[in-house]
Amino acid sequence: MKKAILCLAVLFVFLFSSSQSFSGEIILKEKEKDTWEMQNKTGEKIGTLKRDQGVYRFFDNNQEFMGSILESKQLMPKGFRSRSTKITPELAQLYLDLLDAIKTIK
Repeated sequence: MKKAILCLAVLFVFLFSSSQSFSGEIILKEKEKDTWEMQNKTGEKIGTLKRDQGVYRFFDNNQEFMGSILESKQLMPKGFRSRSTKITPELAQLYLDLLDAIKTIK
């Protein structure tokens, strides 16, 4: 019983410490032309934003593609061409925060 509780506690800590929260204000720090580092309000790097021909592509800290924001402001998440596309609440919040951040660089 104690091992089960200990395993659950370790799993709980691991899940919540490794998940990256995107909610809140995103600050964009320009790294080079058409490339910005995305930071949360505490200054922690949460990813990269790149602009190419009017399309913004965003990547996590491991440079894994997460999605695009088209010129029409439409979100195109990773895997959007699959039969059914689902996004997490965190990705939806990131999209909304990125829309606000993109307004500051135009």
